[in-house]
Amino acid sequence: MDFEASIPDYINHHLSESELALFEAQLLKDPSLQAQVELERRLRHQMREPNLPQTRPNFDTFSKALNPRPWWTHNFAWSAAMAIAFVAVLGLAYFPIQSDNAEFRTLSSGQAIQAPVIRIVLHDFSELDKLAATYDLEVISLYPTAQAVDVTPDNLSDEERARLMQDHRIRLLKFLEPGTF
Repeated sequence: MDFEASIPDYINHHLSESELALFEAQLLKDPSLQAQVELERRLRHQMREPNLPQTRPNFDTFSKALNPRPWWTHNFAWSAAMAIAFVAVLGLAYFPIQSDNAEFRTLSSGQAIQAPVIRIVLHDFSELDKLAATYDLEVISLYPTAQAVDVTPDNLSDEERARLMQDHRIRLLKFLEPGTF
């Protein structure tokens, strides 16, 4: 018989008469078993005792223990972070990032035209090389995202200009004078 496992059955009077006699005989001989039985009885008694003090957590103490920094450092750090973010956003709004990369240049980038140009918007931007070779066009500016290009009209005769305006590869053609955008 496993005496340690039988302690709860002994205390709850669930042992048969033969098991009870065997357990009590062992209990008289074994002081360690006596101590375990006594401990189990005390624990059960304490669990049934209704007058045990109840403790309630003090959340202010927990907060101070978990976060020992003064309250004003949190507000200051948050305010400083927000001020830095505001200045960064404001700075980018007033001073946008400038790029000379033609891939990001747009038709509305605000560049004043210094000499007469022809702005051509193509149906397919991959046709630009063929179009430039056909009419011997000199490319000044590329606008890949708009599938557009600025070329000089200097090399074009009136007949080539008329043919250029009728070319099926061109979606839009506009003659721009100096000073326009």
